[in-house]
Amino acid sequence: MLWVAIRLPYLQVDTLNNEQVIDPHSQVPEPSIAIYNNSKRIIQASSNALEQGVAEGMSMATARALCEKIQLLPERIDAPLDALRSLQLFSYRISPHSTIEAPDSLFIEISSTLKVFDGLDSILAIITKELAKRRWRHHVSVGLTMRAAALFSHCAQPPFLTPPSVPTQKQQQRAINQLAINQLQCSSKTILSLSKIGIEYCDQINKLTADDRKRTLSEDFNQYWQSLIPSGNQTRPTFTPPSQFQERVEFLNTINSANGLLFVCNRLAQNLGHYLIAIQGHTCELLWQLHDIEGNSLDIHIATAQPLQQYQPIVELTRLKLEPIKLKQPIDALTLVCDQITYDQQNQQDLFSRNDQHTPAHLLNLLAARLHEQAFFSLDIQPQHQPELAQTAVKAGSTESVQANEIALPPRPTFLLHNPPPLKMIGNQLCWRSPIKLLKGPERIETGWWFIPINRDYYVGQDQEHRLLWIFFDRLKENWFLAGVFS
Repeated sequence: MLWVAIRLPYLQVDTLNNEQVIDPHSQVPEPSIAIYNNSKRIIQASSNALEQGVAEGMSMATARALCEKIQLLPERIDAPLDALRSLQLFSYRISPHSTIEAPDSLFIEISSTLKVFDGLDSILAIITKELAKRRWRHHVSVGLTMRAAALFSHCAQPPFLTPPSVPTQKQQQRAINQLAINQLQCSSKTILSLSKIGIEYCDQINKLTADDRKRTLSEDFNQYWQSLIPSGNQTRPTFTPPSQFQERVEFLNTINSANGLLFVCNRLAQNLGHYLIAIQGHTCELLWQLHDIEGNSLDIHIATAQPLQQYQPIVELTRLKLEPIKLKQPIDALTLVCDQITYDQQNQQDLFSRNDQHTPAHLLNLLAARLHEQAFFSLDIQPQHQPELAQTAVKAGSTESVQANEIALPPRPTFLLHNPPPLKMIGNQLCWRSPIKLLKGPERIETGWWFIPINRDYYVGQDQEHRLLWIFFDRLKENWFLAGVFS
């Protein structure tokens, strides 16, 4: 096996998604932030706070004295885990085998996908590019076991990365032997006991026989030492993406305008796109929830005419929805929910198709975002003989329709009038807005004898403005009516 370890020592402070923090194009200087625990001690700090002398274990008073404008925030246990889950979802495109180790590590087993990505260097490039995009300070390492990869992630210069190379078992053991024992991921008590018997480097542990290690060292340490050595007993966890997407962002400072949310919306939409690509799914519905300082929530529904998978159209539709919104209260949190997922193979993008947004489907989605849902629809076939009842309005772009009869029918206009208006008869001349000349017909339709009977003769006519009309003579009412107009 080959494991990639991603350690994020400042994850909690790096995932504070304030627009000033995450927008690299913002003109506002990055705020100085530090996270404190229940003991009122600093546990993490932003990079500029560290530059001003703020350090882990420092008291809050000392941090304020060193950095006057620092923002001190309480520890949030769930925030790092949510961020790790988001990164694990992204890693699913690289390998289905990954696991999270709280509070700051993700491990990906990549031996089965090395050839797919043309080597280790390509995989590491994808990972580091994504981490740089998220602006998370990180340490990446590789190892033949998960614990070995974790150990190397604590090294100042992890082995096998310059240049990236898959280590052999001997090369990995040689790299471990060069480490001091205080670099091992063991308790301070274990490190102290090793020092007392004169062991300062891992090479000395390796020289001990198995019996000597079992007799001299604790059982827990022996198990840990064995976990650094590749064996056939390694387990490879399989990650299964969740059945729906939901991600929430809380802001350091409140946002007073809907347009101010766009950058964060872009980030969440990208994460949603990663999710849909990972599960090979599409969606036609998603929900934005804007949470204000009063605890109220403004729901913004987006329903598209065609299924989406890429994040760029989601961002554009979101922008159209946010434009007319006037916020009544400042917003301090934002949630994106997508629980309507389809896996229709017809929606899969062609391998050689261009990523072009100028398509009929994209136009339909833009119209759906601009117009009210009731003002934007498609027509579908209904199993009715009465023409004005043979069509019904359905969700725009819907492809679920009744199978049409294979028997060829006479011409029909696309849009039929649900309540056909009567036509005038001036002398012996049939008129609508001008006199009508009959071109084709009649086509007799008799139906509804069990409910509301109809008995009609349909004709294709043309008025003096050259409009083609579909008209009928109602044999029961003995009058002429306009059924529809040909486009």
